[in-house]
Order: sequence, then structure tokens, then C-alpha cells
Amino acid sequence: VTVFDRDQQAVDVVYRIYRRVRLKAQVSRSAPLTMERAVERQALLIYAVQDAGVATPPLRALVRVGSEAAVLSCARLTGTALADLPAPSDEQLKKVWGAVLRLHEHSVTHRTLTADRILLTGPECTDVILLDPGNGDVAASEVQRRLDLSQLLAELALLVGPDRAADLAVDQIGGELTALVP
Repeated sequence: VTVFDRDQQAVDVVYRIYRRVRLKAQVSRSAPLTMERAVERQALLIYAVQDAGVATPPLRALVRVGSEAAVLSCARLTGTALADLPAPSDEQLKKVWGAVLRLHEHSVTHRTLTADRILLTGPECTDVILLDPGNGDVAASEVQRRLDLSQLLAELALLVGPDRAADLAVDQIGGELTALVP
């Protein structure tokens, strides 16, 4: 369940203005001016991830709570967060890469690819579910997709070590990896 309210939107606008000043326009996006736009954007990203064939908790309800707030509710899915696995296997990590690359094939990014937002389910924890896709982009640019890949590579390097993470990245994205490093 995510609650959107007007106070949250005011804080978000300040942060997005800061990001716009610090980052290029094609990396940062303009702040949603209204709470309604923020809720609609979150729902759009959930649907875009699902349309790309990547598992994410399905949207169950959008509810207005007076004139000052809205609640977005997604199904609760059970599994093990990538961060909670003692030693993720190469197969599990390849499945994570596969899910992210499938998003990118549909020009969708996640933008918060942290180990606690990647859920593994199934008998051998090999089914990948990406949680909280609401910070991503639809019709993402090449730069935005590369940032997503860079974030995933950095996150996996922290989780399994830089050498193993780099080997898996080369295996999954090959030559594109050289474009991530100047």
C-alpha cells in the first residue's frame, strides 16, 4: 500500500527541482505537479512492467481519500528478497538480468534496482519479481536504460563481489557493458 498526499508532493517537487539542476534533462524528469499525476504515473509504470512480461505485484485498487490523499494498493507477494539470500546462484542472478533486459526491450526502466526490491519466488527461488517500479520511466531513453544497467551492476557487485558481478554482466549484456564504462 502506498499513500500519496499533498505534503509528500511538496517535498517531492523540491527534490526533483534539485535533481533537474544537477542532472541532464534526459536523465531527470519533471516533477508531477499534482498528486493525481503521481498516482497515475505509479499505476502506468506497474502496467508497463506487466506489459513487458516482467512480474511485479499487480495493482489491486486506487482509492481517493478525501481531497488531500490517495491510496494505491498492490497485491502482496511472498518470496525471498535478493538481499536476504545468503549466496545467490548464477542462475538466480541471470534471471534478474533477464527480467531487467526484458523491461529495457520495451523501453521501460525501473530506476530503483536494489537487492531489497528484487523478490525471488518459486521452488528454487528462480522466478523474479521486481517490486516498486514507480520510479521508472516509460519510453525510456538509451541513457536512462544504461543508468538502470549501471545501478543493477553496482548493486550486484555489492552483493556478490565485483568480479562475479562483472562476469555475469558480460555474459548477459556482452558488448553493451563497455558502453557503461568510459
